[in-house]
Amino acid sequence: MGTRYDWAGSRIMPYPMIVGRRKLRTETRIPITTDIRDFALPPNRIQILDAFGSLKILDPMLPKQTGSFDTRARKCWQFIAGIPSSDNGTKLSREDLTESIITYQPDSNRLAGSPADFWQMPAETMARGAGDCEDLAILLASLTIGTGISPYCIRIVLGNYLQTDGTTVHDLRAHAWVVYKTENGPWALIDPTWSHEMYLETGWYAADGSDDGITDKTNPLLKHQYTPLYAFNSDHAWEVHPLGSI
Repeated sequence: MGTRYDWAGSRIMPYPMIVGRRKLRTETRIPITTDIRDFALPPNRIQILDAFGSLKILDPMLPKQTGSFDTRARKCWQFIAGIPSSDNGTKLSREDLTESIITYQPDSNRLAGSPADFWQMPAETMARGAGDCEDLAILLASLTIGTGISPYCIRIVLGNYLQTDGTTVHDLRAHAWVVYKTENGPWALIDPTWSHEMYLETGWYAADGSDDGITDKTNPLLKHQYTPLYAFNSDHAWEVHPLGSI
């Protein structure tokens, strides 16, 4: 069944500052102390409309109705996954699927001499068209908040990721992803590094139990397992623990 975590945050971190994720553009590359919450600050309305083009449904100034929040979150997921919008209610076909305009690029793939694990601001990821897991998670969360969804419903999660087929571990690393509190209440997990095949036209991947594994849609033997350690949004940063553990 997996573990139920307190995705909303178990304990507020009183000093949400990080060092070394940003550096001055000088020869000495002096680290800058940064408030982690600044990465999740939402873009303004003009930036949102520019990012999503014709998807006026995501205009944060439009009135909100039941179902519109989940729609906005799903459209942001579509954007990161590189899936064209289907606003007329028709199902997306396999031919509609495209590669994301935002490419997942681990920090290890950066040019020689670049700072390791450099965290990009959302606008930088958009401008580069690429970023690693935390860059894409930060961009996804920022855009989602920017469409008018409350930061209360969004968390950028830092933790560990494991991919396994039950006998062999295929991937094990530190990772970042997003959880979104759906309109029905449960938290949903969105990994912005997933391929577009993992996109769901309806429903969500449950965050609860994700440490036990989310089944890969292209290979049912593979499971994506997520263990959270910390979470943040534009308001706070938290430790994340199993429900009832503290």
